Amino acid sequence: MNSNIDLKKLERKAWTSYFDDGLFDLMFAIILITSVIRTVTDNAWFTLMMFSGVIIYILGKRFITVPRLGRVKFSSERVERQSKLTIILGIVFLITIGILVLSLQFDLPSLLSSIIMSIFIIVVFGIFSYLLEFNRMIIYGIMFAVSEGISGFYGETAGTYANLVFGIIAFCIACSYLIRFISNYPLPGKEVANAH
Repeated sequence: MNSNIDLKKLERKAWTSYFDDGLFDLMFAIILITSVIRTVTDNAWFTLMMFSGVIIYILGKRFITVPRLGRVKFSSERVERQSKLTIILGIVFLITIGILVLSLQFDLPSLLSSIIMSIFIIVVFGIFSYLLEFNRMIIYGIMFAVSEGISGFYGETAGTYANLVFGIIAFCIACSYLIRFISNYPLPGKEVANAH
């Protein structure tokens, strides 16, 4: 019984270590900051730049995280959670489209649409935070929801400033986690070299 508990603790520690690299935080920061640039410049090309956060996340995992932590085969229970997450992502996409269609169809006030979307964002990020056991995600969900609410209450310009502030905060958090991660988990070759 104790060995099962210890294995679960070790697995959870290995799982949460993958979020200690700050790469998700960096991706979120880039998405927010590039959305600000997109709004200010009114240049559609910056919409594509928002996807650079996803690319940096994938490359960062490949060249920073995996070389330091290795690849871990997780339990079927945790794999099942990831499968549920994929299904939820699909549902979230459909609901988001539905909210946008309803707001256009019934000409909902922007304030009401923002409130509905803000609540929806917090719920979704909360579910993701629970399934991924990644507590910081709920903080980013709140940031995202507050920014959406500010846009509804005070207009797009105020929402843009909110995105900029939250983006800078997320970027600072990302840098602190990434620097600490690289320090705590040196590359295997460097670790041996330092020992000598």
